[in-house]
Amino acid sequence: MRRMAVRIITICIIALCQLDAHSQTLSGFVYDKQSGEKLIGAYIYDSTSEQGTTSNEFGFYSLKLNGHGKALLTISFVGYSPLTSSYSLTKDTTVSFAMHPSSVELAEFKLSSQYSIEEKAEMSTVSIPMKQLKTMPMLAGELDIVKALQLLPGIKSGHEGQSTMYVRGGSHDQNLLLLDDVPLYNINHLGGFVSVFNPEAINSFKMYKGAFPARYGGRLSSVLDVRMKDGNMKERHTQATLGLISCKFQTEGPIKQDTASYMISARRFMYDLITKPVTWLSNDKMSSGYTFYDLNAKFNYKPSEKDRLLLSFYTGNDNFSTNKKEREGYSKTTMKNNAQWGNTILALRWNRILRNNLFSNVTTSFTQYRYHSMFEYKNLEDKEEVFRTEYSFYSKINDLSLKYDLSYYPFQNYCIRLGGQHTNHNFSPSGTATYQTGSDFNAENVKRYTSWENAAYIENELNVGKYIKANIGARAVLYSTENKYYNGLEPRALLSINIPQLFAVKGSVSTMHQYTHMLTYSGQGLPTDIWLPVTKDIEPLQATVWSLGIAKTFDHSLELSMEIYQKKMTNLIDYKDGAGLMGNTLDNWKEIIETDGKGYSEGLEILLQKKEGRISGWMAYTLSETTRQFDNLNGGEIYPYIYDTKHDFSITGNYDLKKNLTLSATWLYMTGRAMNYPNTTYSVSTISKWDVSESPEVQQWDVGANPNKNSIRMHPYHRMDIGLTYRKHKKKSERIINVSIYNAYNRANPYYYYTDWKETTDSNGNTISEKVIVQRSMFMIMPSISYTWVW
Repeated sequence: MRRMAVRIITICIIALCQLDAHSQTLSGFVYDKQSGEKLIGAYIYDSTSEQGTTSNEFGFYSLKLNGHGKALLTISFVGYSPLTSSYSLTKDTTVSFAMHPSSVELAEFKLSSQYSIEEKAEMSTVSIPMKQLKTMPMLAGELDIVKALQLLPGIKSGHEGQSTMYVRGGSHDQNLLLLDDVPLYNINHLGGFVSVFNPEAINSFKMYKGAFPARYGGRLSSVLDVRMKDGNMKERHTQATLGLISCKFQTEGPIKQDTASYMISARRFMYDLITKPVTWLSNDKMSSGYTFYDLNAKFNYKPSEKDRLLLSFYTGNDNFSTNKKEREGYSKTTMKNNAQWGNTILALRWNRILRNNLFSNVTTSFTQYRYHSMFEYKNLEDKEEVFRTEYSFYSKINDLSLKYDLSYYPFQNYCIRLGGQHTNHNFSPSGTATYQTGSDFNAENVKRYTSWENAAYIENELNVGKYIKANIGARAVLYSTENKYYNGLEPRALLSINIPQLFAVKGSVSTMHQYTHMLTYSGQGLPTDIWLPVTKDIEPLQATVWSLGIAKTFDHSLELSMEIYQKKMTNLIDYKDGAGLMGNTLDNWKEIIETDGKGYSEGLEILLQKKEGRISGWMAYTLSETTRQFDNLNGGEIYPYIYDTKHDFSITGNYDLKKNLTLSATWLYMTGRAMNYPNTTYSVSTISKWDVSESPEVQQWDVGANPNKNSIRMHPYHRMDIGLTYRKHKKKSERIINVSIYNAYNRANPYYYYTDWKETTDSNGNTISEKVIVQRSMFMIMPSISYTWVW
């Protein structure tokens, strides 16, 4: 640690030596000229000093001019026409830049000062321009940013059709999922078929698979940072979309032009409006239905050129219900079964330019994940309740948080980010309530865990000369739960060396801790993800990730990155053999899990990406291996992780046939994931019926057992998706039609396997039965269409 501290101080001194005491600072915001929407990651380049910077997650930039106040600036951003401007300053000045979206022809323009991948002080990150995302093939007409990310290297989907992510060998609860800087604990709708991120409400997103900046913490595997639109400050726009999965509506516009704006976006799954009456008529007056909805809202207020207030809100819910009514004379019975789960977040942020080189952000936020299921049986006579029994189960987590971030640009090529966060966690993982008329069988049992988390971080973003960039920082955490304190220091370091005319060499190392665990219902049925804090007996999860890679830009538009990585995880948990939440309660959850597990993942990732132009898209390849090891599982031997796949390849392309017509296609292939399957059987007997006047009735069946965990593989997975997007511009409106074909050549990909008996005839004509393994596929060829009207 002393050597590391000496190196950090030495690098900072070198940066300080480059200081020009007579420099001036140019700072401000970069935004879309048509809407006033901030542009995150825009590049501001000064050809006089040959230095540049990027706008941060709030669109703010700060650039020191060491040419005695003289600068020739070029501002560039993917999908926008470049801006050029010259300045001769005598003092610090605030200037904001408004950029105009480019046409297809302008997007082909070769910009010599475009921010290349070699110049970025980042690695192990992926992003997709929203314009490119919206032309990709859609599954059942529903665009989803998570499914697009699953096509990039190092990110796996788990089961087909799901919006879960398994990043570099980690489980899906190890991903930090942020919406406007607020964590979400569940991002799945429709059993994972759709994520909660409505693309119509999203401005940008970026995913970190490694090289985590110190401002992020609390998860082991990845960070998905999603930013909602602020709302159009220039003019009102409204759009409506009709698709096979959902209907959407969005409106945004100025409350006061250039001062305040709003954005409201809603989405709803419509099938329950059909299934409820149909099942009522066809199923003996028992109706069932499923729906989900999302509501995003944001209000943006700019009281001055230096201040901005933003209020973000999101709520979403899934609801599955069955209802049955029976009537006989004056007697009526009703039965209800309902399950619902969802998220709610609320965040208030204050951005302020304290000085031209000092930017602050204060965020206070609330986030909630909830799951609730209820069963009720009621009997009425002449509309008077005679008998009622009710059972409820719920699980909930509430977080209240206060966060402060400060970005300071003291010298040219040097930025210090520092901040702190306090979070109160309230876990109610297992709440039950029962009631029965005329009985003392009325009870409520609620388990609660309260914990708090304090974190502080510092990041040093600096350039040493023209070709060396670094991000060196650390995050310190103090976590309290069950009267026990855990503390963790998480050092982070990234170094990028740009070798002129060749490529950039990049390396990083990060340490992460995770103070929450997720237990998942292990049977077939509705999702019940139970979040629990660490305890005095179960320590926080820990991971160390290092990466080494090269990056190269070809012809100013084609980016190539190659990385090797290694991840080591400790203190993992998993269910004991044969255990799970199915058939168990949270009263004994510590008894049904194994602790002190170890995980290991290593791999090679290659990404060739073109983000703009008439032809855009990417090719991605991952070669990886992921294992787990527990002392009491698999005889203590190392075994493959269930979502381990050795080879993973995808190619995605968009081609603008005309100015208003885009053809897109995706093809992907991956080797079969690991799975557990019995290769021996043993007999189990149970008493299925036992009456005191009769002998017990015993049933017996064979149960499979496999001494080697996850020792066999599913068949390889591959498919092709095709999409066509047509835009019709009118004077005051626009029509968008997307036609997509999922799994275009109807590949029967494996979803799960089971055993069955098959009768065959031997050479002597005798009928024999043999046990066979049967594959089941879920998603065959699936055409879809969506229609959007913008006015």
